[in-house]
Amino acid sequence: MQSREPGPVGVVVLSTPQGRELVVAQHQQPSGPGFPLGVLLVPETGLLLIGAGERLLAYDIRVPERLWEDRAEFGFWAFAQHGDVILMLAELELAAWTMGGRKLWTMFVEPPWSYTVHEQTVTLDVMGLVRSLDLHTGTLVEGSL
Repeated sequence: MQSREPGPVGVVVLSTPQGRELVVAQHQQPSGPGFPLGVLLVPETGLLLIGAGERLLAYDIRVPERLWEDRAEFGFWAFAQHGDVILMLAELELAAWTMGGRKLWTMFVEPPWSYTVHEQTVTLDVMGLVRSLDLHTGTLVEGSL
C-alpha cells in the first residue's frame, strides 16, 4: 500500500457478522520496536479497537462504523482486557474503556512504568511510585500512597 505520509502503514482486515469486510489502514508513527500495531476485538459487544503509532480507533463491527478516534501521545503500546474494562497502554498514558467503547478514565504516566490488575484494582508503578487505582474509575484506592 502506498501513501503520501512517511513511515509504515498498518492494515487490519476483518470480516463482519454481516459478511462484509472492514478494512482499516493507518500510519504507524512512531513505529519500530515497542510501538506495534495492536488490535482488540470484544465479541460480546462488537467493539474493535486498533492502535498504531499515536492513533487509536474504535469500530462497531456490527454496523460497521467508526465510533471514535483518539490519540496516544508519543506512541501506543497495547490493549489489555481485564474483565469488563479495557486498558490502553502507551508511552505516556494509561487509559480505560468499557467493553462498549466509552472512555472511563485516563492517566498521565512516564517511563519506566508498569501495572498489574488484581480483581478491581490496578497497581501502577511509575518510576518507583506505586499506587493503587480503582479499575472502573481510575481513582486512588484508600491507603495506597
